[in-house]
Amino acid sequence: MNLAGDGKNRTKPSTAVYRALMVEFERQRLERGLSMAEVDDLAGTQDGYYSRMLYPDTPYGRQAQWSTVQDVGDALFGRGFSIQIAAVDGVIRGMPRIDKGPSNKALEVRHWRHRKHFQDLGTLGAKALHAKRTPEERSKAARKAVKTRWKRVREAERAALEHKKRNAEARAT
Repeated sequence: MNLAGDGKNRTKPSTAVYRALMVEFERQRLERGLSMAEVDDLAGTQDGYYSRMLYPDTPYGRQAQWSTVQDVGDALFGRGFSIQIAAVDGVIRGMPRIDKGPSNKALEVRHWRHRKHFQDLGTLGAKALHAKRTPEERSKAARKAVKTRWKRVREAERAALEHKKRNAEARAT
């Protein structure tokens, strides 16, 4: 399941327990009137990491290690806090959703533009490299590319044959 806006950053969603912790951390931060940068400073995390922790299923989000979650909890609640897991009135509160709306669409557009920009830069670099090479170097690079392509084809064919063989053996038994 891909939840990240660009469809590439995340293969699994963050866990419900983690999201519930982040909701409580955010409530405590707002109650204490701290900025996200101040939370980063108090917890000893890198600048901007708290915001990435807060929304883990976004393109730049991160589900932090439990040791980092502990550091942020200590910074927000002080040492010696306890956690209780319970449904309130039969309703389980979830993380505020930010995967819809103009901001996420703007991120997707920005990512598309960045990909296109870097693809164009790569093309320019390849052309410049090609122009600097001698005919022998270009020929050697082309032979290497062909060899790599055919190696992939042969590996795919071998994998297909092994798959067919395993299926035939499974049917026979």
